[in-house]
Amino acid sequence: MKVKIGPYNIDVEYCDVRGPQGEEIYGHTVLAEQKMQIKKNMPKTVTNETILHESIHLIGDLIGLSIKERDVLALSHYLMMYIKDNKGIFIDNTLT
Repeated sequence: MKVKIGPYNIDVEYCDVRGPQGEEIYGHTVLAEQKMQIKKNMPKTVTNETILHESIHLIGDLIGLSIKERDVLALSHYLMMYIKDNKGIFIDNTLT
């Protein structure tokens, strides 16, 4: 699967994801490699929010924002609720 963020087509890979100290984490993205790793076998809601979370990190990198992890957590959580609670707002082209 791929997600498009700005000019980049990011490959999404479902796998075991490890942090810098070898700890298990939900997701990780490397813009230079155009790769997003998402922990496999998570519930769909957690997977979706993790993809959004990693996308926010990428968008911040692309526009030169240094977004703190706690802020990315809050943004991804509330943006996911917004998307769920307002189904059809984008699909129906109401924002064009």
